[in-house]
Amino acid sequence: MAHDRRWWRARLILVELAAQTAAISNGWQNHLTNGPTADQGGWMVGVKSARFFVDRLPLGTDIIVTSENEFVFEGFREIRAEATVAGKPVAEMTLQLMQAGTD
Repeated sequence: MAHDRRWWRARLILVELAAQTAAISNGWQNHLTNGPTADQGGWMVGVKSARFFVDRLPLGTDIIVTSENEFVFEGFREIRAEATVAGKPVAEMTLQLMQAGTD
């Protein structure tokens, strides 16, 4: 059996889900804190570290992603995220977010 070189697809999906979850959470918090007219801007995301426990995600899999701010300073965030499938961890990541367009 040939080595499956498609492992990166599952990892890319998991990182993207974690980044979207973190951005939505932080955007919503900004909205609650600063009101609906607050500059939401965008978020630039970098992966500081990641551990993956699966190579594949079957089609139709329900993935639950949680994220929590570990560090906040002005427009910078360091976030810990975890993705689970059927209650079992499939990825742990530390992301760094910087709000785009802020001075």
